Amino acid sequence: MKNWQEQILETTKDIKLKYPFIENRTMKKLIDIPEEIVQDLKILAIKQNKDLKNFIQDELVSLVRGEKKEQNTVNVNSKLKYKQ
Repeated sequence: MKNWQEQILETTKDIKLKYPFIENRTMKKLIDIPEEIVQDLKILAIKQNKDLKNFIQDELVSLVRGEKKEQNTVNVNSKLKYKQ
């Protein structure tokens, strides 16, 4: 008998095989933004000529991609030091 984690993995694989287009969809998620920073966020968005949604989305993407680049740089640098 499979445990619940194995069942979920198997079901996920089945869904991906039947519906491969699902993997390429973007996730839509509602987030709570404190009222005291909404006005400041709107101002920042206007300065970049974007609406609030796209501004926040772009900032989140650049934050994550920037961190990934930093991690990759650190990994490459540590590998280079190890080889020397």
